[in-house]
Amino acid sequence: MSSSLSANKTIVIAPGEDRGDDVIKVLLRGNGGSCSVLMNSAGIVENTDCIRLTNSEKIKVHCTKKKALSKTEKEVYDYLVAELSS
Repeated sequence: MSSSLSANKTIVIAPGEDRGDDVIKVLLRGNGGSCSVLMNSAGIVENTDCIRLTNSEKIKVHCTKKKALSKTEKEVYDYLVAELSS
């Protein structure tokens, strides 16, 4: 696995994660905060230490503790699919 933790990425697969596993740990980081989402290959969140909110459009959003960075579950899943297929 070679996803880097470069400063320009706000979503990365956690270092050491096995891409063959059904559940992958994805890190959200930026704006001075970070949190993680354990998501399976079907896009279902198994666990998270992010703040989990639902916006007015009923879209689930994961935020860092200070809510300085947020990503929708679809953004996290789309990133995971793209990384696993590369």
